Amino acid sequence: MLSWEGIKWNDLFKTPVLESPQSKGSKIKFVTFVAGFDHHSDWLIDVGDMLVFDRGFTQYDPDVKTWLLPELQGTG
Repeated sequence: MLSWEGIKWNDLFKTPVLESPQSKGSKIKFVTFVAGFDHHSDWLIDVGDMLVFDRGFTQYDPDVKTWLLPELQGTG
């Protein structure tokens, strides 16, 4: 469930984090998105590039979940 609404900033690690529910109902893991080794493997740079290339085509609607990668959210 990788959506813009699910990503939060973690002050301790100074990086975005995502809560990931586990199969056990009371367990939650935090997925951290840290800087990569170089510019070819840096997730944060990739997200910035995606936002630049999107150029405002994606419209935010607070009533609809905004997926980070909408093309991967279909079924099939």
